[in-house]
Amino acid sequence: MNLSMKLRGLGWAVAALLAFTAPALHAATYYLRAGATGANNGSDWTNAWGRTSNINYSILQPGDTVYIAAGTYGPLNILRSGAAGQPPIYRISR
Repeated sequence: MNLSMKLRGLGWAVAALLAFTAPALHAATYYLRAGATGANNGSDWTNAWGRTSNINYSILQPGDTVYIAAGTYGPLNILRSGAAGQPPIYRISR
């Protein structure tokens, strides 16, 4: 096997690896905290979405995580599904 064939094989291996890991590399983290007073964009605890109705489902992607602070909230309607192997993740914060 010559060098050209080895490099071509390596290229396919790298492409396959990136195809399977790229979605996980881009997973985002968002925050929900009752009474948050920041920008209400979910970017961190200060700027967390203040109510379940403020969750911006249009930006959530498969594999993203939404941390939920302890508090009293209205109903939580899950309006976004994931993908095979990449469910949306909702975690209750301590």
